[in-house]
Amino acid sequence: MTTTPPMDRTLALACDRALVGLDPGREMELVASMRPGATLDPKLELAAAAIALAELTIDEPLPRHLADKIAASASLAPSSGVVSGGTMRMPPAIPDSSGPRPAATVLMPMKAPEPAPVVRIETARRRNWAPWLAAAACLGIAAATLLVLWPRGQRGPGATTVEASLSPAEARDRLLAEAKDAVRTPWATTDDPSAKGASGEVVWSNERQEGYMTFKSVAPNDPKSSQYQLWIFDAERDERYPVDGGVFDVGPDGEVVVPITARVPVGKPTLFAVTVEKPGGVVVSKRERILVTAKVPS
Repeated sequence: MTTTPPMDRTLALACDRALVGLDPGREMELVASMRPGATLDPKLELAAAAIALAELTIDEPLPRHLADKIAASASLAPSSGVVSGGTMRMPPAIPDSSGPRPAATVLMPMKAPEPAPVVRIETARRRNWAPWLAAAACLGIAAATLLVLWPRGQRGPGATTVEASLSPAEARDRLLAEAKDAVRTPWATTDDPSAKGASGEVVWSNERQEGYMTFKSVAPNDPKSSQYQLWIFDAERDERYPVDGGVFDVGPDGEVVVPITARVPVGKPTLFAVTVEKPGGVVVSKRERILVTAKVPS
């Protein structure tokens, strides 16, 4: 009995998620199979979108001038071996060498019909291609990237991108000014020693899938021994498996603004929590050390 290699299984689940979606059980399997600190490659979603576009029914006729241009371009194509739009008379069998040879046979193409003024897409034929397009898209992505997972720090499906010209604090302020659905909720500290005297808030826009964490007076961490990790509890997901919001460090001054980097899209956030984890973070937290939490107003 053979088993599917972990990366092959992760790739298969990621392709299924982009093309048809996953049920909660397979979604949790996908999250568990991803290495810590990785995000889903957005090219999978782009490939799925391309396949969906291939399935669109287009009933509008092609404009006459475009049809004429296509026909004119086709007439310039090489014609070796094939005569488009015509028939070909095949030469007779070559007789015995002792007899007379027939005259050379000339292949005469028949006149091609005039190009049709209206071109329509054949929906049924296009549908027959869809399964092959799906397989080709996923295989092409796998061959091009080798890994379906992006390293942490690059943009994922729920990652917050900060323009090079803006600091995280400036990007946070712009989000508050532009996003009508942006919410801000303060941190509540726990009894963890690293949280003593800590304060700050979370700013999050669910429509933009963008957010920022602000911390003040948080104990600095040594990245070689531990890192802080954000978790986003989603009402549409099993609370045992909150969304990984990214790992981060706090410097000696204890103050920092951190862009949120969610590994998967967040549906309905209810709670943000920060834990202390090993370097690089974990896939599922044991929640042994919870630093702060922030409840989203209902």
